[in-house]
Amino acid sequence: MNPAMPPSELIVANALRSTLTVFFSVPAFAPDLAKIMRKYRRHDPPPDTERMAA
Repeated sequence: MNPAMPPSELIVANALRSTLTVFFSVPAFAPDLAKIMRKYRRHDPPPDTERMAA
């Protein structure tokens, strides 16, 4: 990896995917994240996926 350039989306996605469960398992690390998630959480039911598939 070239240190003068930012990481690719693939690298960032893999890094987030591998650490996300740890990140959410310790909420004391990110009290602001819990606040953001409460504010932007969707309350509507999921769409009818059976009708959308096909």
